[in-house]
Amino acid sequence: MAQFPEGGTVTLVEPQKRRKNRVNVHIDGEFAFGLDREVAEKHGIAKDRVLSREEIRLILEEEEYKRGLNRAFRILAARSRSEKEVRDRLLEAGYPEVIAEKIIARCRELGFLDDTEFAFRYAEDRLRNRPMSQEMLKRELMSRGIGEELAGRAADKAFAQTDELELARKLVSQKIKRWRGEPKDKAREKMARFLASRGFGWEIVQTLYHEFKSNFRDPFADDR
Repeated sequence: MAQFPEGGTVTLVEPQKRRKNRVNVHIDGEFAFGLDREVAEKHGIAKDRVLSREEIRLILEEEEYKRGLNRAFRILAARSRSEKEVRDRLLEAGYPEVIAEKIIARCRELGFLDDTEFAFRYAEDRLRNRPMSQEMLKRELMSRGIGEELAGRAADKAFAQTDELELARKLVSQKIKRWRGEPKDKAREKMARFLASRGFGWEIVQTLYHEFKSNFRDPFADDR
């Protein structure tokens, strides 16, 4: 928070009309700031209390931390996230980096943030719900702030019982009806784009094309 009210005497502390858990604080007869009721009570904010500018700064920083912590709890209640994902959401919401890091540390301390647990759970869920190549899964984990070594271990574990070629074969078999009847070159192009979008390389594309090419139309068949 860049600007803080100057110090002065508290002249009024009143509940907010729409949010009864918050109060409005007036200093020297003018509205100064809103506070969570617990923060106000903790710091003894009451009529005739004299506050210095430094005291106000500390109080408002605590207020901002508490609001940010509650936001982080809501973010994590929706689904499991990495530290980076929560940090990015807090920074996007305008919280200073120092406050965001304090919130991250508290969530980690409470056991709500654990990148190791997140990485292994995410890898398993992702492979089950949106299958992709092992390398792409690793890169996706890294894009969420998971370190390369941990991302690699999580991807390795997720693929422990899965063969990439067999996985790609299963994905193609689920899509083959969409390409059936297409000219072979066009069908291969669509298959290649689909498999590439899931991180599979050209070698797998070629292998599966030859396996499935009898499903595709030969554009010269009518000329024979």
